[in-house]
Amino acid sequence: PFAGATLKWNVQDLLLNSQLVTQRLAHLLQSQEQLALTEKQVVADVEKAARKLGHARALVNVAVKAVTFRKEELGIQQNRYSNGLTTETEVWSVKALLAKSEAELLAAQLNFRLAVTELQTLRGE
Repeated sequence: PFAGATLKWNVQDLLLNSQLVTQRLAHLLQSQEQLALTEKQVVADVEKAARKLGHARALVNVAVKAVTFRKEELGIQQNRYSNGLTTETEVWSVKALLAKSEAELLAAQLNFRLAVTELQTLRGE
């Protein structure tokens, strides 16, 4: 009777072990799929951050050119005003446009720095 009880216990153990192995294999496959999905997401996030950085760099370049243009325009308007060819209102209008361009440059530089930080964070730097 003792040997029969041991055999019965081993059969139950075998069934339990086979179910456990099946369950753990399913968990392994699920974990591998999750890892692959996470890797794809990280790659996509890094690529997106790199594109965002390129776009931010281009915006800074455009803003720098706009500020340069507005400074030249202000010089021209001040020269015209000193020669009596324009009004003080026109000069102040150009000064306002220059201030707006400078504010846009600062915003573009901030956006660029944020994009750099985001990319560095994603890369683990």
